[in-house]
Amino acid sequence: MNLQNTFKPTGVFADRNARILGFTHQDMDGVSAGVILKNFYHNIDLHFINYGQTEREMYQFAVDNAGDYDGIVFTDFTPNISDEFNGTTLFNAFKDIGLPMLVIDHHKKVISAHNPDDNTFVIDGKCGAYLTYEFYSKVCPELTVFEDLCFYTNIIDLFLFENPSVSREDADYARNLAIIFSLIVGKGADANYERGLDRFIDGDVELSDDELYMIAEKNKADEKMFQEVESSSVKLPNNGILIIKCPDFSAMNERLNAAGYAYAIHMSDAKANGEYPISFRFYPKNYPSNFREHFNQNESEMDKVADWNIVLNQLGGGGHARASGITCKSEDEQANILKKIMPFLNNVFDV
Repeated sequence: MNLQNTFKPTGVFADRNARILGFTHQDMDGVSAGVILKNFYHNIDLHFINYGQTEREMYQFAVDNAGDYDGIVFTDFTPNISDEFNGTTLFNAFKDIGLPMLVIDHHKKVISAHNPDDNTFVIDGKCGAYLTYEFYSKVCPELTVFEDLCFYTNIIDLFLFENPSVSREDADYARNLAIIFSLIVGKGADANYERGLDRFIDGDVELSDDELYMIAEKNKADEKMFQEVESSSVKLPNNGILIIKCPDFSAMNERLNAAGYAYAIHMSDAKANGEYPISFRFYPKNYPSNFREHFNQNESEMDKVADWNIVLNQLGGGGHARASGITCKSEDEQANILKKIMPFLNNVFDV
């Protein structure tokens, strides 16, 4: 099947007046994808969703209000395809509601769900927002105004700041947009993704003088935070670092990369809903020289070995090779996850 011919809205999903129940991921990628949805559909009820308790709550909302909608759309997110839920999986439970369902996602952990015949598109290599942009702009050329937003979101979400295909100017601009997004939306239980949606709803990625000032102040604060975080962290095998309860781990990634760490793990404290996330990052430019030389400096090939997604999929988490996560129910479970992945950390760069 030629994906080029099928990767576009059809049926109810091509009707801009359809009553759509939309779900998009709780991050900048999801917000940018949500911007596309809000500008395509005139009657969309958009919700921000995450794995675990939030997706179960959104399932119940969809069940209770199914009669109000003509279809369900997920962007940058696929309901859980593996864990048991009411005798099936959450993905199938959403399908069983009886409404047409569309999924546009890029996370490797759900790549097996890819089925264009069933309007389920899980395509690796681009962020969810850029895939959503490509999908809808094929039938709605006016959406091209959002190409820059999705271009920068792709750099941010796939962590392409050091990628040779990305210019230094574009990488720096993407970093600044990511900072503004985090300042607007907030963190943890206080995060408000609607504010991020409002900021980028018309595709404007130009930074105002006030925003540039905010970025400068944030960089000063982040540098101070990094010094405190690094001094209280735990070193891990193969040039890794374990960070515990950092107020803003996403802001630390560039500094951890610049400091020469090959990978970082962040064990967060509890969210308001009682969940304890762990975040995992790889920084390829800091891999051992023999490991990089073994793969002829080809980072795509390195990703097949240094792959958080593969390891965490076996434990109920996942995401991408270089950036993944898992949600635990307690600090003891966090510690147990760390214990289970230690063999991988000890041997990850063995070639």
